[in-house]
Amino acid sequence: YQDEYGLLWIGARDGVKYYDGNKVTPLYFGNQKSWILSNFVPTICGDGNGHLYINANYSIIKYDLKSGSHEEIFTQDNTRVPPAIAFHYGEDYLWIGLKGDIFRYGDDGELSWFASIDDTDAEISTLAVSDSSVWAGTKSSGLWKIDVDGDKSVVLTDCSEIVTLFEDSSGTIWCGTLNRGLFGIGTDGSTVNYTASGKLPLANDFVRAVSEDDEGNLWIGTAGGLN
Repeated sequence: YQDEYGLLWIGARDGVKYYDGNKVTPLYFGNQKSWILSNFVPTICGDGNGHLYINANYSIIKYDLKSGSHEEIFTQDNTRVPPAIAFHYGEDYLWIGLKGDIFRYGDDGELSWFASIDDTDAEISTLAVSDSSVWAGTKSSGLWKIDVDGDKSVVLTDCSEIVTLFEDSSGTIWCGTLNRGLFGIGTDGSTVNYTASGKLPLANDFVRAVSEDDEGNLWIGTAGGLN
């Protein structure tokens, strides 16, 4: 995640680091090498207004870029199961997915429940926010779209585990999966699927990440290389 000051924040298996364009520096707090509850930090995002949100396995930490202060704003109670927290910042809220529930954390510091996936076995793996709708990718229950008024619909079903979601500059939602390649959902609801065996083949059907450059090109990171 790149913050508003240009620093690139990196979550790793040994805590949080930041890159200033010249060197990578671990984030220390006081005299401790790691103030994160768990050293494994899979994801980081921010609000563009001076705050980072750090996924520290079983908790989400809010970190103030100016003061260096931090607070735990969300926690997964059951630490006997693998961590299952997904989050994304958008529409002035931090959206948090845990199991089949979606919560939102506002700038006022209030945490509230927003919606649930209509599947008792659902486990949310990734989130995105677009045009007042929340997109929830799951491990085995497909891709869900939830409007701010609570209306829910299943957009993709037979798509394997959803690993990443990304909205490009045209409003298309790109959905990277564990073994079904890359799906694109247009603003008109149309769907396209790119795979390793398709006409425009991916390097691998396991799509880890999607991004867009300043010229509108999509960059697709897979387990087998970069497209």
